[in-house]
Amino acid sequence: MVVGGGNDGKAGRVAAVAELLTVADEIMNLVRMMDGFNRYRFSRDPARRTAWKSVKHVVTPSRVVDLPDEEPVHEPEPGGTAEGVA
Repeated sequence: MVVGGGNDGKAGRVAAVAELLTVADEIMNLVRMMDGFNRYRFSRDPARRTAWKSVKHVVTPSRVVDLPDEEPVHEPEPGGTAEGVA
C-alpha cells in the first residue's frame, strides 16, 4: 500500500533522527571529558594547551534540516486511473 509505505518511511526517519540526536549527545559528553583531561594534561605545557584550545573550537555550519509535517500529496496524472477504482 502506498500510504502505508509512506508512513513507514516517515516513522523510520523520525526514529533515525532521534537515534542521531542520542548519539550526538553521547559524543558531546565524550568531548567534554576529553577537554577536561587535555586541559589537565597540558596544564604545564603552554604551547600544547594553546594548540588544544584552537583545535577544540572548530566551527562548522549547522545542519538543521526542516522536516515536513506531512508527506507531500502526489496528484495523479490526467488520464490515469486511481488505485482501487474500477
